Order: sequence, then structure tokens, then C-alpha cells
Amino acid sequence: MNTSQCDRLIDYFNRQLSENEQKQFEAHLSSCEDCREELMELRELTDDLPFLADPAEPPEDMKKRVLANVFANEEKNVRGNGVDTKEKNNDLVAGPGTSRRKSPILLGSLAASLLLSVGLNTWLWTENRELAGENEQLAGEFQQVAEERNELVTELTAIRDALDEETAPGTAQVVLSAGLDSTLGEASNGFATLITEHDKVQLVIQVSDMPELSGTEAYQAWIIEGETPIPAGSFKIDETGNGAVAFNMQDLEELNVDQIAITLEPRPNNELPEGEILLASSGQ
Repeated sequence: MNTSQCDRLIDYFNRQLSENEQKQFEAHLSSCEDCREELMELRELTDDLPFLADPAEPPEDMKKRVLANVFANEEKNVRGNGVDTKEKNNDLVAGPGTSRRKSPILLGSLAASLLLSVGLNTWLWTENRELAGENEQLAGEFQQVAEERNELVTELTAIRDALDEETAPGTAQVVLSAGLDSTLGEASNGFATLITEHDKVQLVIQVSDMPELSGTEAYQAWIIEGETPIPAGSFKIDETGNGAVAFNMQDLEELNVDQIAITLEPRPNNELPEGEILLASSGQ
């Protein structure tokens, strides 16, 4: 009797042999009555066991631990009953041409191994179901994120297009221009220009030969409508007395510009003029 093939009985029963190993064991079955009897008993034991999933190979270290514990308990029980181990083993493994006697302990051990295999298969089946559910959920979340990303890209593209249209170069048009003359008879002078471009209106003022500033002083431009001064920005000058300021006039709807003036202020960005007027357009 080929004992190495007999050791494959459980693996054969659990369908854990390769195709070649299965054919070799089936050839062994045709000549080994003991293996045929044990296989029949195993099938009788498991007729009513509910297999919930396809057989799965347990981890190698788990199978080793289970079988080691089973045979350790078997040896302990045999010694406790006063039966010689060698004699018991002779009953379990028969020599060539003899019939092996079936041990209740061995059958119980086989049943325990089968139950362990069923439990492991059930656990693996449950884990696979949970993983499949998680994968499906992740796929749904990924699809949602992709859709949201596409929406953001579409919105960003629209914003960029709008900005490109707003910042596209166009043709500027001069609406108003006026010279600024010194009110004190100085050499200082300036020039104010009202420019429109893409519905934007800007007042640009340039001055030259202005007196030098000191401390926190600053020059400030004013748009005067009637007797109401509207601040149009503060500015400094360079070492030659030249300076400039630009003021956005979109927010000043229906404004009638009667005069443009430049004052010397003790500090920049005043809401009302404190200093004297140095330059003014001809509306003064």
C-alpha cells in the first residue's frame, strides 16, 4: 500500500489536489480498499453538512496547527487509556495486504477537520461578499467624484472664457481732455484725459514741474461737480517733479465733470480737500 497516497485522502475529499494529483490518487483508490472505505465513511459523515461556498484552501500554517492538535489529543487519549502507542498506530496504519481498523478518534478528528473546512469556506464566502459590496460602493463614489470634477472643469472654462473676453485688448477712445494750469503762477502744469475702453471709463492725470513734497504730504486729484469735490486718487512725484494718477470712474454714473483740480494735502487719500489748489482745469 502506498502510504503517501493514503495521506492525500482528506485533500482529495476536499478537492484540494491538482488535476494530475487527483488522477494519481484515483488510480491508487482502485487498488486500496482501506482508502475506498474511509472515503465512503467521509461521504456518509458529510451528507448533511451545508456547504455554503466552493472549497477554499486554508492557510498552510492553520492546517498544520489543527492537525498537530488533533494528533496530539489522540496520542494523549491513547496513553490515558493505557494503550501502547505503537500498538494503536499499528491499528491505524495496516501493513500490506491487511485491513485497517477504523478508530473512533480518527473519525472524530476527520469530522473536526471537515467542520473546520466548512467554517473556513463560510467565512471566506462572507468576506468575498463584503469586499464585493465595498468595491461596488467605491465605484459609485468614484463615478460621483468624476462627475463633480467634470462640472467644475466646465465652470472653470466658462469663467476663463469670460475673463479672456473682459481682458481682451480693444481700442481706447478719448472722451475728454483738458489742460491743468497753475493757480499760483508757477511753472507747474498738468493734463487730464478721460478714456473709455470696453465700457470702462478712466481718468488719467499727469503733472510736471510740481514743488517738492515733505513728510507725509501728497498731491491729490479731485473731480468737481458743481461745488462738490470727489476724491480721484493721491500720488507722489519723482525727483524732477513729474507724477501721474489714474482713477476708475465706472461707479460714478451720470457724473457731470465741471472741473478737475490738484491740491497739496498734509496726508494722502483725504475725503475732503484740506490744502490749497495748485492746478485746475479751465472750469475754475
